[in-house]
Amino acid sequence: MLHLSKNALFAAFLFLLVIAEGCTVKDPLADNNLQFETINKEETYHMFNVPDNPGCSLVIKFTYPGKFDDEAMLANLQEKFVTSAFGPECTGMTIQEAVNKYAANYIMMYKEIEPDYKEERESNNDEAINFATWYSYFQGLSTEIIFNRAQIVSFTHKIEAYSGGAHGSQQYSNYVINLNTGNWIKESDIFIDDYKDDIALLLIDKIMELNLVDNVQALIDLGFFGIEEIMPNDNILINEKGITYLFNEYEIAAYALGATKVLLPFDEISLYLKKESPIAHLFNN
Repeated sequence: MLHLSKNALFAAFLFLLVIAEGCTVKDPLADNNLQFETINKEETYHMFNVPDNPGCSLVIKFTYPGKFDDEAMLANLQEKFVTSAFGPECTGMTIQEAVNKYAANYIMMYKEIEPDYKEERESNNDEAINFATWYSYFQGLSTEIIFNRAQIVSFTHKIEAYSGGAHGSQQYSNYVINLNTGNWIKESDIFIDDYKDDIALLLIDKIMELNLVDNVQALIDLGFFGIEEIMPNDNILINEKGITYLFNEYEIAAYALGATKVLLPFDEISLYLKKESPIAHLFNN
């Protein structure tokens, strides 16, 4: 009977462990080792610092990359989140500095209409209560992480705004980052050359499908416009299902219809996808 020493048994165990690990197939859709944090800020200001006057309110809920193994990549990601939300003038700032600057700029812009409000009051014998709603402003900025897997991060900055008038507005700005390189992922990175006309037709078909109609005129009757001129707008999100395009209010439809979201599943656009792209592992499984 063959007897093995403890050292031999241990060596054999390590060998089998290495073999097992080598045979393990990594999940191409595994969660990213990237964690997020959120900073909140609220600001309120009343005309001429008088509490009874109309005022403006700002609410920020900014979510950003907070922890990652690669410190240099983390800094790059944070700057991309900051500049996409608060503008290139905040490049190089810390998260808190950027949030504070954005808030200060919003209040400063609101103060610029104080002379108009004063003139309204004086021309109406100081009875400006009917004009209060026209000078009551609001803005909310929030970030939503849509997809954080497979070395890809998709996220949305949403801005809700009211600046007098009949109604407010909502704007969505979508972004995708390649965690392998730290670069933005754009349409041109994903699609083959001369893709736009064909993708535009697919978008129109999907919009008709979403609205339960089968022709462009029916969409126009619903409140859409410029349908036959729709083109891919690079306002995209990416996940394991496909590419989602978003058209904001008034971009292709009346205000009442809101934003239009269109998912193009990978299996329906496979002819137009580059075989080698930053997202190829999502549709080559």
